[in-house]
Amino acid sequence: MEKLLVGQATNEEALRSKTKIVCTLGPAKPRSRDYNLNRLQPKRRFKHGTISLTVLPCDKYLGLVRCRCENFAILGERKNVNLPGIVVDLPTLTEKDKEDIMQWGIRNKIDIVALSFVRKGSDLIQVRSLLGEHSKNIMLMSKVENQEGVVNFDSILANSDAFMVARGDLGMEIPVEKMFLAQKTMIKKANALGKPVVTATQMLESMIKSPRPTRADRRFKRRS
Repeated sequence: MEKLLVGQATNEEALRSKTKIVCTLGPAKPRSRDYNLNRLQPKRRFKHGTISLTVLPCDKYLGLVRCRCENFAILGERKNVNLPGIVVDLPTLTEKDKEDIMQWGIRNKIDIVALSFVRKGSDLIQVRSLLGEHSKNIMLMSKVENQEGVVNFDSILANSDAFMVARGDLGMEIPVEKMFLAQKTMIKKANALGKPVVTATQMLESMIKSPRPTRADRRFKRRS
């Protein structure tokens, strides 16, 4: 599934609070697709990992989006970019995705296709159509990672064989205080239909530096 990424860079860049930057789109590549930045309006927020930007007046003729950084953070390359509250019109599958699935995946008898940034049930219908007769032997796992996917969750789940609560990008798209309820609701609905469900991102992250999880991590894992 297509998503928005920061382009390639030779060095990481330190951004300080109130720093003003200009965002644009690089040359289109055969494997990617440009996004219409004119959808961004002044005072909108968008996020790249730990960086939060507020949109200032834009230049739609030059395709430039002027922003103000709201916190100190390091900007690296090839990182996801989230646009909370914006309906992203990127394609369900790129030509490269289709090539990988049909020429590599089918030949190697893959068991499952995990689809990132699923926005609506028709995304899955499109993938099943691509798979054709192979779809009966390949599971489709949906990853809901933006607000549009949460709104259309019921139709997404109905067309999925399995589901993943992808808390990384989804946590950037919806308020943190609503993340827990959204997670519990999606898991409950998947369980009710007997469909496998995975909770991902920052599970037992405290164990990266510790041999035992924190009490908060253990309690949260139990409730997930």
